Amino acid sequence: MERKYKYIYIFFIVILVLVPVGFKRYFIKLFNEESINNILHVHTLIMTIWCLLLIIQPVLIKNRKNKVHKLIGKLSYLFFPLVIFSICIVIMYSFERMKGYLSLDENLSQLFLPISQLLLFVLFYLLAMLNVKKTRIHMRYIIVSSVALFGPTIGRIDFGLGDFNTDLWFMDLCLLAFLLYDIHYKKSYKPFLIGCILFFLIHIGNLWLPDTYIWREGAKIIFM
Repeated sequence: MERKYKYIYIFFIVILVLVPVGFKRYFIKLFNEESINNILHVHTLIMTIWCLLLIIQPVLIKNRKNKVHKLIGKLSYLFFPLVIFSICIVIMYSFERMKGYLSLDENLSQLFLPISQLLLFVLFYLLAMLNVKKTRIHMRYIIVSSVALFGPTIGRIDFGLGDFNTDLWFMDLCLLAFLLYDIHYKKSYKPFLIGCILFFLIHIGNLWLPDTYIWREGAKIIFM
């Protein structure tokens, strides 16, 4: 592992630690033994396992446990579809739950961000797997894919900033920090550059695309 990234697992630990903060309402209900849809239990379990894998993998590389790292990496190929299925089911659950609170158009619009983040997560994970033999590139694409998962957690934390999109800014600034870090140390910054561009375009698109006829009609086909 590159010396500059030997402690990258701390970044993934931060993601995992912030989950209970972002999803506070879920855990309050859980510990109070209130009724929670089983979909959320399954989603929480699957995403926790995924975050643990993100932490374990760089630790294994740091400790030169390459064979175990590769084995877990291959197992992740099987686990990854479960992660995608879990996220899709939660998005569907959110859509159904919000029917009583939002108009149909508003409900379809609020699907844009979670779906676009899911697509970014899938894209950068696949890029990571396509570059699995190029360790430096592989690692950076994994980091970019994890940033897409960071957004939903940050977005649920109340920073007292009103309608300010903290999650979007955080993801963009996080990727920009990684990009500038690699440029400064003359490392393989291309994955972070691609990540910055695509995340920024999606987040700019979030200002107007969700309310367009094209998005809503497309979402209707998927969800209705």
